[in-house]
Amino acid sequence: LLGRYGVPVPVERVARSPLEAARHAREAGFPVVVKVSSPDIPHKTEIGAVRLQLLTADEAATAYREVLAAALLNVPGARIDGVLVNRQIFPVAELIAGIVVDPQFGPLLLVGLGGIFTEVLDDVTLRMPPVDFDDAVDMLSELRGRAILEGVRGMPRGDVHAAAACLVRLGRMATELGDRIAAVDVNPLFVLADGEGVLAGDALVVLR
Repeated sequence: LLGRYGVPVPVERVARSPLEAARHAREAGFPVVVKVSSPDIPHKTEIGAVRLQLLTADEAATAYREVLAAALLNVPGARIDGVLVNRQIFPVAELIAGIVVDPQFGPLLLVGLGGIFTEVLDDVTLRMPPVDFDDAVDMLSELRGRAILEGVRGMPRGDVHAAAACLVRLGRMATELGDRIAAVDVNPLFVLADGEGVLAGDALVVLR
């Protein structure tokens, strides 16, 4: 769905055995991320069903067993589609972007500082869609942590242009599919170095 609206998504490979996880890891290129794939587990990190910075095929195979065990232990009866394997990204910044539905105003476009500290930082801004490019840039500039996107402590500047373009596309999704969507949560939206784009690291879509 995100790809249809022009939001860049990673190439993910689904493994259904430790051997497949090892092979997919070699094909993706190291380091890789391994995480359980289940419609019943929207938040994988909290239950230990994600492994990061895996450097060898053996580590990927071991991670397959570990995330599967964590999922079955913490969410008994969960439907498991397999384990996702993809190359790990090292972004300049992580955003949360998506669509929330307000009882009074309907679908709203949201962006904020993302990653695992989203709830702690509580740094978000909202707009009624659709939004144009200038609106999206304004949304990013309203964030208290905007300096992270601009490059701090020797870090490169993030691709603000690509992040704003992504918000425009999500706003179009909200406008066109607002009556079918209860929520869209892209977190993290990886912002790469200027000129390198953005990438949806993980996403949750809740339908009405």
